[in-house]
This record gives sequence, structure tokens and C-alpha cells, in this order.
Amino acid sequence: LDYLTSKSYSDQFIFFPDSTKGRTTSFENLEERGQPGVPRSKAQEVDIAFYPQKDLFRATTIKERIQFFRDEAQLTGSLYLQPEGMTGRGDMDFEGATLSSKKFRYDPRKILADTAEFKLAQEGLENLAFRTNNVSAEIDFDERAGDFKSNGGETKIDFPANQYICFMDEFKWFMDKNEMELSSNRQATEDFVIDTSEDKNYSNFFSVNELQDSLNFLAPKAIYDIKESVILCDRIKFIAVADSKVLPDSGRVVVRKRAKMDPLSKATLISNYVTQYHRIFNAEMQINGKFDYEGEGDIAYVDGNKMEQIIHLNKIEVDTTNQTIGKGKIPEEDGFMLSPFFAFSGDFELAANDKNLTFEGGTQIMHSCESLSRNWFKFRAPIDPQDIYIPVDTNMRDLGMAKLGA
Repeated sequence: LDYLTSKSYSDQFIFFPDSTKGRTTSFENLEERGQPGVPRSKAQEVDIAFYPQKDLFRATTIKERIQFFRDEAQLTGSLYLQPEGMTGRGDMDFEGATLSSKKFRYDPRKILADTAEFKLAQEGLENLAFRTNNVSAEIDFDERAGDFKSNGGETKIDFPANQYICFMDEFKWFMDKNEMELSSNRQATEDFVIDTSEDKNYSNFFSVNELQDSLNFLAPKAIYDIKESVILCDRIKFIAVADSKVLPDSGRVVVRKRAKMDPLSKATLISNYVTQYHRIFNAEMQINGKFDYEGEGDIAYVDGNKMEQIIHLNKIEVDTTNQTIGKGKIPEEDGFMLSPFFAFSGDFELAANDKNLTFEGGTQIMHSCESLSRNWFKFRAPIDPQDIYIPVDTNMRDLGMAKLGA
């Protein structure tokens, strides 16, 4: 049976008043580059039907799939050939991916669909790496690339291996590079209240790992390494964690399998989000979940004369009330001064809800009276750099815990 660019062979054709039907021993459609263009397709055993009055030919798979192009894609379903070109419906499998649609359109080297579902497996594994639906699709086998755009503003994309989902407007698949480029038109805002449903409205990446309490953030751009199952999220302004926000130095975050986020280097931490009392910089941070992070970083101590000294928090973490806390140590050799009149060495603590740091250690009064010694004495107190008060009582001790005074 010859029809347009197709040729079908069968041991038996059945003729009906309105159609001809049969099961082929061989089916082939030749590529046509003219207008309209159609792709090469072939199979051994398929069910065919030809409707002369409709000028329509249909081939439907039975067990064997129909091969397309240069055996680069396979259809499970039906193809339709008419003078206007070739269409189809079902599942197209290629390069470890499955594109499903109720209506495909075919060019000599392309698959197109206005509405489709797309799934992609991890290379060499049965595990699903990437999944989305309700997208328009254009797969170009000459360019070795696929373009996808959401039909509903944004489309939900699942990353099962990473235990993340995201919402994007469009993405592009580079077959040979084995990666996806994803983009969203969402914009970050600075005026929402953290830890409310509103902050999630501005996020497009969400952890679905049950231990991470729906950690979320906005990344307008991302690249997905399909082979390694790694998401490189880009253009991130901040990540809301516990009572604070973390600003990645490069605006980038790397998410690996099982929602594991790479440590952040040279990050900035603003804590807490409402009061913004504390700005920690040069921070090395590990974000483990929505209410769990840890690390270390620097903070500036500015005295009443606006003299700035950088001190280091050796440990930053979240307490049981979801408040950011930190601890640091200042050795005597650093020459740290609470003010021009008070030297200090010892420990200090940060609590996000408190504007002032708490110091615990020894202080030395920097007086010019030669008849009085400059003894170090112990204390613990929150210190306001603009108005310093050191607690003194009759039980005052030096750093060796010896009692001072008469």
C-alpha cells in the first residue's frame, strides 16, 4: 500500500467501504524535506488504516515501536500521515527520555508538541532524574537540544534523586552535554516576613527531604547536571534559614543527591531577619535544613569612637528556640579593646535577639596613673559599645581567680 511518502507491506489487507486496514510485515515512511516536511519512520509489524475520503493514513504500534529519524527516537502509539504532514500521539523515547503527548507534530528532524509530559532517567540507571508536565516541547535532533516552555506560567519540575522540586518558566536540554538550563521570571523581594507562607510565595526551589522542613529559596537560573544529579542554582539573593537570612557570596548554591547542599564560602549572614542587629561576613556555612545551619564567620565590633575591630565567631548555630547564636574567643595578643579605656581578652557570645554581644573574660583599665597597677579582672556582661559599663563588686577576681581589693 503506497500513500504519499509511505509504503506498507502486508500478507493481507482488508478492504472496507470507507477504509483499508491490515497488519504489516514492513512499514516505512521516507524523509521529505519539502513543504510539508516529514521524518523517516519505519517498523516491521504495525496495524495500519487508510481512509481515502479523509486522505488520512494511520499506523499504530502493537509490540514493536516505530523508529524515527536515524533510529534516534521510538514511538509507542500512533502516527498519522496526511498531505498537511505527519502527526502522532503516545510516547516518544529518545536519549533516556520519554516525551508523552496526545498530539505530536513532526518535521524531518524535529518532534514538536504544544502540550506534553517529559521524563528523563539518570544515565545508566532506571532511576528518574527529572520530570515535568504541561509544557510545550521542541526536540531538534540536528541541534541535539530540546526546548521546553510552561503552558501555565510556571511548571513544576521534580528532581527525585535530589529530593527537590522547583518551578520554572522554561528549560533547555543539551543532550550531548547531558545538562539542563532552567530559568524563571520570579523576582526576589526584600519586604516579606520570614518564616511565613509569604516567603514561600517568592521561592521556586523547595526541598522535599523530610528532615529539612521545606527549606526553600529563589533561584531564577539553574543548571542541572543529569549524569551527576547536581543542581547548580544561580542568582540567589538570600536563603531564609531559622531567624536569619544567608547571602551566598557568588549567589550560587549547589544541591546534590538526597538534598545535600554544598558548604557556602565567604557568605554573609544577617541575623535576625527582623531586627538585623548582626551582620556576619566571611562566613563558612553549612545549611542542613530550614531551621538548621552551622558555621563560623567574622563580625565587626564598633566602639563609641567608631573604631572598628574584626572578631571571629568560631561557632554559629541555631538553638532550640530557632534563634541564631554564636561563640568566639579573643586572645590577649590580639590587643582587642572594648573602648580606648578597656582592654579585653576571653570569650564572647552572640544571640540574634540581643543587640549587644556578651563578653566573658578579663578586662584591663587603660589608665595613666603610674601609682596604680593595671590588673586584669574577670567579668561577664552584655556590652553596649556606645555606653560601656563593666560590672564591679566586692567579689572581684583576677584571671587566676585570686580575689582583688582589700
